[in-house]
Amino acid sequence: MFKLIEPKNQELQKPVIDLFLSVINKNPGLAKAFPDFKNATFILNETAVNGVSGGALLLKQTLSSLQKDIRKILSSPTSRDREVWTCVVALYVDNYNLVDDFESYGKIFMKNLLNSLSSKE
Repeated sequence: MFKLIEPKNQELQKPVIDLFLSVINKNPGLAKAFPDFKNATFILNETAVNGVSGGALLLKQTLSSLQKDIRKILSSPTSRDREVWTCVVALYVDNYNLVDDFESYGKIFMKNLLNSLSSKE
């Protein structure tokens, strides 16, 4: 159901990555929080389920590059240059009129994504 796309394979999956990034780039906060997509790992839904698609972008970042509020929660005085994995999940809908209950699709999507992540370990 999900496709793992590592940084070295991004060029081969450019159309599907570009569609996912177009959703992220519509939100200035997300675009700012994840500025360097070249080193990202993507986990993307290979097929839409009832018109709902999406995925996750995972990116290793230094703690100092995160937003101040997040840094404060995660940091200690000695961890400023520590790297952490960050993630954004985005869903997009082909036709909002066809989706009766977006929240339930979102829950199913997240459950499947988490199952996919745990099976890759």
